[in-house]
Amino acid sequence: MSIDITEEVRAFYRRLCSELESFPDGARFFSVRGLMEHYSVSRRVVDETLIRLRKEGRIQTESRNGIFVRKEGACRLKRILEVRVDWPSAPSDAQSAALSLELGCRGYLFSRFAFSPSSGLSFLEKLEQRKPDAVILMSDFVRTTEELIHLLSLSCPKIFLFDNYCGNGFDVVDTLPEYTGMLAADYLIRCGHRRTAVLFSEPACPGKQRQVNGFLARFQLLGLSPEVLDCKVDEGTSSLGRTEEFLSSYIRKHGVSFSGLFCLSDFSARGAVNALRENGLHVPSDVSVIGYLNSADAELCNPPLTTVSHDCAELARTVADGLDALFSGGTFGCRIVKPRLFERNSVRSLNQ
Repeated sequence: MSIDITEEVRAFYRRLCSELESFPDGARFFSVRGLMEHYSVSRRVVDETLIRLRKEGRIQTESRNGIFVRKEGACRLKRILEVRVDWPSAPSDAQSAALSLELGCRGYLFSRFAFSPSSGLSFLEKLEQRKPDAVILMSDFVRTTEELIHLLSLSCPKIFLFDNYCGNGFDVVDTLPEYTGMLAADYLIRCGHRRTAVLFSEPACPGKQRQVNGFLARFQLLGLSPEVLDCKVDEGTSSLGRTEEFLSSYIRKHGVSFSGLFCLSDFSARGAVNALRENGLHVPSDVSVIGYLNSADAELCNPPLTTVSHDCAELARTVADGLDALFSGGTFGCRIVKPRLFERNSVRSLNQ
């Protein structure tokens, strides 16, 4: 059985790129055996790494003479800039870290650019001055058609994440938000829940609306209509605090007619659990709760939270694959990362 050494090759590639910087152009580099002994790696790892370095023009191998550093002919590393609004977001931080690791392994120069929420699109001028080879847009910060046109006028490729822009001509990674909502709904249905609600507990955007639509559509196939509770969370507002305040007030006024609740983030799901507890209700014995994104908040919740999410590492690999294709003369296009259910202890089965 073959052994997957991809991660080992990526790590070794990063080390050799750094090592090559200390050699002048034309200098003799380590031999294959020297690399194996110096770095304690296998011949297979060395061979695959050297193949990549040769393709990039960083080294030249001469029969019987050895390996030589080639800086003049080396391909310039592509600069990838992640763009996001400058406010705290643990899920975005986790995704950013995964992108940094994966793109670094692929030989890209990855950096971040955060801008103030009040700046509108004025940051685009500063962004253009950095002359990136591509930008990864992490945030939904466009509110009008004019702003979108302004954003699309950037001269470099633009990769949209998190489902707020889809269509012909857009380079996007689609995490299938309708399917996310359907997964949450289907799990509640399989656990016997028919009276449910979805909590619109994040700032309104197309991706979040698609999640809600998927949740509602799955129940509507059974002739059921879940409640839609809108917390009206503004950008930059703590969804945990706002969810806790809103749901607690709602319960005091209307009681609880649902046995299952889907929240649009793990963070807001923690707020929902707090609100239920404040009103004498328990999770999952009285109300089952499902979150979204499988963040650290899911593990911190009591009980640990069942959640639906894409995998950050898989999304990062998908972005990197798309960039590889783009810079090899192909296209990025629309690439899909399918979410999955992470089952924990916050959902009770009513079938027993």
